[in-house]
Amino acid sequence: MRNKLLATVCALLLAGGIAQAGPISADKARTEAATFLAHQQGAGGPNRVKAVQATLKLAYSAVTKSQSQDAAYYVFNKGAQAGYVVVSGDDRTPAVLGYADAGAFDYGQIPDNMKAFLAEYARQIDYLRAHPSMENNAKVDTYDTSVAPLLENIT
Repeated sequence: MRNKLLATVCALLLAGGIAQAGPISADKARTEAATFLAHQQGAGGPNRVKAVQATLKLAYSAVTKSQSQDAAYYVFNKGAQAGYVVVSGDDRTPAVLGYADAGAFDYGQIPDNMKAFLAEYARQIDYLRAHPSMENNAKVDTYDTSVAPLLENIT
């Protein structure tokens, strides 16, 4: 009886962990992007997050090849040429996949190498969705300071 109870509890705990893993909605992704940007600007309070969130516009969402219609990632523009944030569409990956401090995201205008880079993110997230029991065991480094861009846009 005790072993059966222990097995049931373990199964419920494992199922609960798997049930929590999965797609992120566009609204949740927008909140993640706003939280990240507010932190980057040094003011991460709830009012600042809401103010930043109001300025974000969804520029692109990538649908994976899987049967799921959920986005692999979302890209939010910060405003007119003020940069953008790429946010994962799955909670088993780091929330922010990349960002830019300047410019605006337009999928039709990005170079082929960046399209390939983003396609790889989509492929990896598609793989995660095809394997729902898979967990992200990678440690994500967090940094308190930002790094200035290494290259300037020369136009």
